[in-house]
Amino acid sequence: MILHSKDETQNEEPLVVGLGASAGGLEALRVFFEAMPDSPGMAFVVIIHLSPDHESSVARLLQEHTSMPVQQVSGRTPIKADHIYVIPPGSLLTVEDQHLVLADSEKNNRQLTTIDRFFRSLGKAKGHYSACVILSGTGSDGSIGLKTIKEYGGIVIIQEPGEAGYDGMPRSALQTGLVDLTLPVKEISAQLMNYKKSLKQIAIPDSGELPESETHVLKDILSKLNEKTGHDFARYKQSSVLRRIERRMRVHRIRTLPAYLEYISRHPPEIKALFKDLLISVTNFFRDREAFRELQETVVPRLFEGKASEDSLRVWIPGCATGEEAYSLAILLHEYARSLESSPAIQLFATDIDEEALDTARKGRYPASIAADITRERLQQYFVKEGMMYRVKPEISSMMLFADHDLLKDPPFSKLDLISCRNLLIYLDRELQSEVFNLFHYALKPEKWLFLGMSDSILEATELFDTFNSQYPIYRQNTVSKSKIRLPRYPLSTEGLHFTSSRSKKRKTAQQLSIEDLHHRLLFKQYEPASVIINKNQEVLHATSDIDHFLKYSGGEPSQKILKMVVPELRKVLSRMLFRVKQDGNTLSSRKVQLKSNGASRFCKMIVRRIVEPRAPEGLIHIIIMEVSESVPEHPQASEDVDEESDVITALEGELEYTREQLHITIEEYETSTEELHASNEELQSMNEELRSTTEQLETSKEELQSVNEELKSVNAELEHKIKKLNEANSNFKNLMEATDVATIFVDGDNRVQFYTETATDLFNLIPADVGRPFKHVTHTLRYVSVTKDIDRINDSQETLKEVVSDKDGHQYIMRIRPYRTVTNKMDGVVLTFVNITQLKKVEEQLTKEVERSAQLQREILSNSLSERWELGAYLHDNLAQILVSIKILVNEVKAQLSPVDIRRETSSILTDINNLIDTQIENIRNVSHDIIPIDVEEEGVSHAFRLLLRRSQKIHGINCTLETNGVLNHINNRELSTHLYHITQEAIKNAAIHGGADRISVRINEEEGRLCLEVNDNGIGFSSAEKDSEGMGLRIMKHRVELMGGTFTIKTQPDSEIFTTGIRCTFPIRSVRPHPPKNR
Repeated sequence: MILHSKDETQNEEPLVVGLGASAGGLEALRVFFEAMPDSPGMAFVVIIHLSPDHESSVARLLQEHTSMPVQQVSGRTPIKADHIYVIPPGSLLTVEDQHLVLADSEKNNRQLTTIDRFFRSLGKAKGHYSACVILSGTGSDGSIGLKTIKEYGGIVIIQEPGEAGYDGMPRSALQTGLVDLTLPVKEISAQLMNYKKSLKQIAIPDSGELPESETHVLKDILSKLNEKTGHDFARYKQSSVLRRIERRMRVHRIRTLPAYLEYISRHPPEIKALFKDLLISVTNFFRDREAFRELQETVVPRLFEGKASEDSLRVWIPGCATGEEAYSLAILLHEYARSLESSPAIQLFATDIDEEALDTARKGRYPASIAADITRERLQQYFVKEGMMYRVKPEISSMMLFADHDLLKDPPFSKLDLISCRNLLIYLDRELQSEVFNLFHYALKPEKWLFLGMSDSILEATELFDTFNSQYPIYRQNTVSKSKIRLPRYPLSTEGLHFTSSRSKKRKTAQQLSIEDLHHRLLFKQYEPASVIINKNQEVLHATSDIDHFLKYSGGEPSQKILKMVVPELRKVLSRMLFRVKQDGNTLSSRKVQLKSNGASRFCKMIVRRIVEPRAPEGLIHIIIMEVSESVPEHPQASEDVDEESDVITALEGELEYTREQLHITIEEYETSTEELHASNEELQSMNEELRSTTEQLETSKEELQSVNEELKSVNAELEHKIKKLNEANSNFKNLMEATDVATIFVDGDNRVQFYTETATDLFNLIPADVGRPFKHVTHTLRYVSVTKDIDRINDSQETLKEVVSDKDGHQYIMRIRPYRTVTNKMDGVVLTFVNITQLKKVEEQLTKEVERSAQLQREILSNSLSERWELGAYLHDNLAQILVSIKILVNEVKAQLSPVDIRRETSSILTDINNLIDTQIENIRNVSHDIIPIDVEEEGVSHAFRLLLRRSQKIHGINCTLETNGVLNHINNRELSTHLYHITQEAIKNAAIHGGADRISVRINEEEGRLCLEVNDNGIGFSSAEKDSEGMGLRIMKHRVELMGGTFTIKTQPDSEIFTTGIRCTFPIRSVRPHPPKNR
């Protein structure tokens, strides 16, 4: 059955997780948040040591590894689930009323460490909805604050010290003994999620009572605890015990008490963990500072009143835990004693049942973070710094006596001036509290002092103590009621389990004794003798209520030994009887022994017997002390016992004499050794003083260095992250340089080699040792000798140089030298790159040869074509046209010779038609001849041929053509160039008229900068994009003719005129190509 299930429909309070880290913490935080779900339902507060002199980038770095919002706290900030908050540099952070509150660390007058302060406020504000995680870091910050988290029911987790980059903080926390879980960072998030779920699944009932069915389970749990530890928690408050069990169940995600009982049965270490939780060994120096100040000012001076140097001042601190409060009292007493001319001997008895805590207290070594609770002056006066720890100085530790002592079982110290029992009584039930107050009253001297915790109450003992200060619980023993107080009985907590169920209280009053039980109880009460049970070590285990007439408690360290507690009149007789019972195991009875008390006499007899019971522990002895009348006769057996006792006494006296002689010899040897040791000790003390002085100086320097080192480590953690990013960039850069396979050299502003790629070694004789060497000292295989001069020139001009260079093997490279500029655009040297173009050059040369070969073939084809065209044109012009002319002449002659008139008239008409037909054919032949080869260029010059071309174009296409030559055509004596000019112009006019729809064309030929320029512009629709991209047949022929002459061909879409919309532009070098070929007529 679950203890208690919360209503999950209510608004769930978020678990607040405090993460403390220092050096090496950034990497641990990265792993932590990468393993955390996107919406864990928790709030996270990162407290990391940061340098106040630098801005922090922790929030930005963490945001890269989580989808939760990460923000640096900047003011009073509400705490929200699924958010991450980061402390800013130079600040302290606390939790107040569900908000994070900032404070300036420089204004804080205490040496309070940031992590400890936050953990303390977190535990008090959030209770069991708090968790602290301590990650990598140096020092001990967090070790004090985690105690508050544990005290208020939260969970404490640390990073596995072996995994941490710096294990100082995790190990310091581990040494407190309060850590719940020690885990690798990547597993912590899962445990926190489990703990969060348990908060709404497991809770004690509000009444603090269990169902009756589970009460016996709780008894079984505490029974196992008692068997394992020897300590009985049966009379602790049931609600307090359940809260501690509840916390352990949450840690292990166990939902029922029976399941937890089974768990501790299978996991014995859990019993010890539960024992530690129940002890709550949580304390610190000068806890409740105002209460200690009141004690110092009002009580401490009274403790020393009437005390001489030969007197003693005795203080008892039960439940001292790890000793911080005990040492705090010792410091207060020592400070006051120093102000007196002479002071009594001060002895403090600090006791607890937690052996590990006592061991810590005896060592007197505490983490450096105790500086948060102790003033600087007291630290210097009473502590010695040892690395990251403080040790209590001998002048204080010599006043202390730490002892394993159970307040509820063991006899108390006595004749005390002060008892300080703080925050212990609140965990005991009221009846047990009353017995403890009775014990304190007995142990204190009259009108001496009791100092309690802020949560303790004295309502159960108002007649025993007077209130001295109600605000700070300080009380004074009330001697008026001392006569009413009986001696304490031991043990206080063995009267059975007092846990109650919800129904047991109702039934308790209804239960009645049977007549038989009532009869036995009345008889036992009437005739019960005083008796006591002791173990084989003669320690008292149990005593009846009226034993106080025969057992007394003496001053000094308390003891359970029966021979130290029994009244002096019975001591010798009881000692002999115990010896005899131990030897032979027989039951013995003593003679009458006279006791004197307050002037009156009474007699008693003792019976000593060994307890032999199947279920009783071995070695128990039962002692019965009965009061008898003076007139009661002695039993014969008693006389026999006395005779036997005489023999025993004689033997013991002889043994005692021998022991005395041996003791005397030993003492003499001891005194001799002591004198020698005293002399050696004086020399060691002198050396120790010198060493201490040197050590203090070193410690001061070390503290300063540690403070600087702590800041440096935090800065270094951020730098490590940046270095990681830089390494990634360097790796990318390296792979880029290798992939491009370009020889690259970086030269700094002093012309020294800073970096080079592996490919650069093919050209330059570079080795790793050359980095930092002047570049001019580096030899190379280039035929280019001006590299160093070029570098100097680029450094001065800040321009970029590009050259084609070659090495001695004939390989060719494109060399680029450009300025090296930093991210701030500052020039800091140059970068040389060499791109190998050897293969490219070879391909280019081969391609050039192929192009030249193709051009040569084209020229030959065109030349042959021109020759053929010249011959064909000449044939048409000179032969065929001449033949037709001859025919025409003959026809005219025939026409003239015809007669008579009627025949002549009819024949003349026919001949006229023939002449017209011959004229048409002659004109056609001439047009074809001009299309094939402009005969006019040869016969009457280029200028005349162009004018004829424009007139024919106007006649054929009906367009307006203009020609502008500026006399340039008169100087062209190259037939090939003239022919190409003619045909290019002819093709351009035809394209503009037929395809462009132009009605106006301008032809302009002039000379520009030693080149012949031809422009043909028109006002047509121009060339389509497809035609320009695909270079139609007409354009291709024109371009080809221009390139054959070594010229350039350009299409103009916006000529320099408002009239014309498109055109072509051709430029030719003015040179003689070759002489005219001979004409064949």
